[in-house]
Amino acid sequence: MESNFGTKRFLFSIVTSAVLIVLTVSTPLRAQSVTLRSSDGSVTISGPLIRFDGTVYIIRRGANSELNLPASEFSCISGSCPDPRAFGIHGSNTIGAELMPRLIEAYAESLGAGVRIANGAVPDVAEIKVFRGDGNNLATVDLQAHGSGTATSGLTSRKALIGMASRALNAGELEQLAQQGFGDMRSAEHEHVVGLDGIVVIVSPRNPATKLSLLQLQGIFSGAISDWSQVGGAAGKINVYARDSKSGTFDTFKALVLDPGNQKLTESARRLESSNELSDLVANDPNGIGFIGFAYVRSAKAVSLVNECGMSFVANTFGVKTEEYPLSRRLFLYSGKLPAGSFAAGFLDFAMSRYAQDIVKDSGFIDQALEAQRDKQSDRMAGLPSARTLKGDIREPSIQLVRDTQETIRLSATMRFASILSNSIIRHSTT
Repeated sequence: MESNFGTKRFLFSIVTSAVLIVLTVSTPLRAQSVTLRSSDGSVTISGPLIRFDGTVYIIRRGANSELNLPASEFSCISGSCPDPRAFGIHGSNTIGAELMPRLIEAYAESLGAGVRIANGAVPDVAEIKVFRGDGNNLATVDLQAHGSGTATSGLTSRKALIGMASRALNAGELEQLAQQGFGDMRSAEHEHVVGLDGIVVIVSPRNPATKLSLLQLQGIFSGAISDWSQVGGAAGKINVYARDSKSGTFDTFKALVLDPGNQKLTESARRLESSNELSDLVANDPNGIGFIGFAYVRSAKAVSLVNECGMSFVANTFGVKTEEYPLSRRLFLYSGKLPAGSFAAGFLDFAMSRYAQDIVKDSGFIDQALEAQRDKQSDRMAGLPSARTLKGDIREPSIQLVRDTQETIRLSATMRFASILSNSIIRHSTT
């Protein structure tokens, strides 16, 4: 049975995997027309292709309806067929600007293939072609790095198979994806941590500021503090730079710095989509201040952060791995069910491999390998006068504890637990 999507209407049924599909045809919307044929050759369908995600062809059915045809049971046979080897990776600029191209290139090399990267007509868009030694195309990746907020729209539109986010998906995004049939995107099957990062507060090397408290940052970025003299610097108007509203970097900074004081970013802030551009602008502005991912400090100067207890933290790998640095975060890749044996599925496995962690590190981010160092808190504890003067049986717990802190080092692995006690259990435990 063959049809051309014209003005006449007709009904036909297709039995596929014991499912009866009824199709009503009407005047097409503007879309590229394709022809699909079922595996057994009994059904042929022509119509405007809305999108193809590597697993499902989505054909326009009417003004407001669609027909989903699985690629496992239908083949595209027309000259206008989409490339089954093409797929999108959309989302975070932090991940997509430099790390993602390097990961794709490294995976291609592991397959004995090469890559060609062509920048798009707009910033932060690129087409990456992966080709074998004989010149045959292995995959074409549509890489769009407009911010973490675009990861969900890329996935739900099926224009992307993998979403990049420099923060965890929020409740609204999780619900939106669940409604589109993606399931629980926080599960291990769909949520993948590709690396770690710390948001670094930066100023110009010509700015004498070396440390700022979280409360001072809240005041500066909300506009309540507008002159450097208010935070111990020379008089001068503070120029605030920030990532755009689609940025996961901005979302994380907002959640950790502005939200605790119910503050909003000052309207005078200069908003930028590019991490590199923001960093360079701050570096060249003696009165400027901004925040950026670990890999994008470039020629700017990092500022130490002081928490509410007066403890100072420098942005370093160990502090981010333990997540004790106040602005630590994880870098995520999100995916639906990827076609088995596809380039996208193989790439995601590679991105989660130990080898990929070396690329994460070389790209200026923080890998997930264990790190060991002597714990400064242990040093302070072992150096207390009361500890040095302890005498008695070494088997006494207090003396043994001091000895242990003098002889051990700390690993970066830190376990944290969320309380799951119900009210009834809590009430029972307090009676």
